[in-house]
Amino acid sequence: KIARVLDKLGAAVEADLATIALRSAQAAEGPLRMHIMRTLDKSPTGALARSVRSKLIETAAGVVAAVAGTDTPYAEIQDQGGVINMRSKKLAVPLRRGVYPPPKGKWPRDWAPGELFVLVRPGKDPLLVSPTLGPQYVLKTSVRIPPHYYRDAALKDAAPLMEQIIEEGLEELLSRVAGSSA
Repeated sequence: KIARVLDKLGAAVEADLATIALRSAQAAEGPLRMHIMRTLDKSPTGALARSVRSKLIETAAGVVAAVAGTDTPYAEIQDQGGVINMRSKKLAVPLRRGVYPPPKGKWPRDWAPGELFVLVRPGKDPLLVSPTLGPQYVLKTSVRIPPHYYRDAALKDAAPLMEQIIEEGLEELLSRVAGSSA
């Protein structure tokens, strides 16, 4: 009987279901941002956490769903881990143990010309050095990013609220549908 009623209501019900799905995804945004900042604490600029958004998606089968996530290219490797290889230039890895480490979020391209020079070290990776602040970056041909699994942790934290939103939304929708079919 419910299926027949839902078929009758068609697009109105689909819109309500999409709203429920989107509200559920929005409930995951906060935990996802929190886990990103908590687990990526070496040099958090907050850019990845700020890029988290909820959106509706439609699958190839026409099913509407909602997701909370980010389109930032490096999000996947930060979560799942992996190796980044250099393309045309070596990878600059900030040195955090120096007397004057580089400011968070400042990369070699952000320095003025002449503020950094390359220090070649026999048998070791070269360094980018500031004449006034000392070594700032080590230059690598590849970098291994360890997995952080912040998405799994965020989903675990958000799941109870997401389930509650879905349950309450469906109860309200079914109550409204039952009232309109009577």
